[in-house]
Amino acid sequence: DFGTGHSSLSQLIELSAYAIKIDRCFVNCVSESEVHVKLVKSAIDLAKNLDLLPVAEGIETEEQFQMLIQLGCTRFQGYLFGKPRSFKTTLCNPPF
Repeated sequence: DFGTGHSSLSQLIELSAYAIKIDRCFVNCVSESEVHVKLVKSAIDLAKNLDLLPVAEGIETEEQFQMLIQLGCTRFQGYLFGKPRSFKTTLCNPPF
């Protein structure tokens, strides 16, 4: 989760990361504040510049989703797309 807890930019180099997850605390405010828009856009750009996938988590509204698309995000998670399912349920009932 980029931007929360003990995340560090140096860990992007040390670990073999494939994605940068943008925490829902930023996603929730992306439509409310220009500062949040700039932070989210910067995280998306950072991911792309490092050949990583930008993943926005905690998307709950269509407005958030559309804003993230406009900012260049390519992967999304959140209640807008579906409620979390247990690993066992997913294995027994795949969505495809």
